[in-house]
Amino acid sequence: MTKKKNKDYKDPLRHLHPASSVILSGYRSRLSEFSVKPPLFRTSTFEFPRAKDGEKFFQRAYHLPGDDGQDPGLIYSRLNNPSVEIVEDKLVAAERGASHALLFPSGMSAISTSVLALVPERGRILYSDPVYGGTYLFFREFCKNRFGIEAVPVDTSDLAAVERALRTQGPFQMLYLETPSNPTMKLTDIGACARLARRVCGNEVLVAVDNTFLGPVFQQPFAWGADLVLYSATKFLGGHSDIIAGAALTTRA
Repeated sequence: MTKKKNKDYKDPLRHLHPASSVILSGYRSRLSEFSVKPPLFRTSTFEFPRAKDGEKFFQRAYHLPGDDGQDPGLIYSRLNNPSVEIVEDKLVAAERGASHALLFPSGMSAISTSVLALVPERGRILYSDPVYGGTYLFFREFCKNRFGIEAVPVDTSDLAAVERALRTQGPFQMLYLETPSNPTMKLTDIGACARLARRVCGNEVLVAVDNTFLGPVFQQPFAWGADLVLYSATKFLGGHSDIIAGAALTTRA
C-alpha cells in the first residue's frame, strides 16, 4: 500500500526477481491490523486525521497551490483506495522498468484514457494491424469522429512498411503496438519499431505496447523502449476469468 509514500520512494524489494517481489510488494500488514491477506476496502470516503491534513490531501490530488509533492492521502475511492493501490504497487513490482501504475475498470478504459490523455486533438497514431477488436473500433470511430485523431494501421511485422508509414503519413504522436496481437498472435519486434519511430519522429513520439497476452512474466516492453505498457487485466493478469480490469504502467509520472 502506498499510504504516506513520498515521491522519491524506492521499493526495497525491487532487486528481487519479479516472481518474488510481486508477492512481497505493495501490502504492509501493519496498516491493516496485521492481517496476513490484504482486506478489501469497500468504502467511498475516508476520514482525515485533521482538517489541515484534508487540505493538503486535496491540494495534492487536484494539483492546487500548496501541493508539497507528496503522494495524496486517502480521500475518496474514485481518486485512490488502499485495495487499488496494493494492486498498482504489485504491478510495478512485476513490470521491470515501470515506476507508476494505474488500475482501471477494464482494458479498454486503460487504453482509451491513455490515448486521449497523451495524444492531442487532431493528433496521429500509427498502430499495429491487426489489433484487438475493441481497440480497432475505438481508433476507427471514436478517436476520429469525436476528437479528430487519425489512427493509421500498419503491418508492424514488416519494418520497411513501418518506416515508410512513419516517413510519409506522419508526424505521429504515438506508436501503438499490440504484441502478440489478439486473437491472431501476430508478433512485433518492439525494440526495432521503437528505434525506427524515434529515428523518424524524434524522442517526442510515445511508444505504447498492449502486453495483455504475454504479461510481465514473459515480455517486458520497457526493456525494449516502450514508454507506456497497457493491459487488459481480465486475461493473463487475472488468470481465472472472474474479474474485468485494466492497467496502464509507465516509466515516468
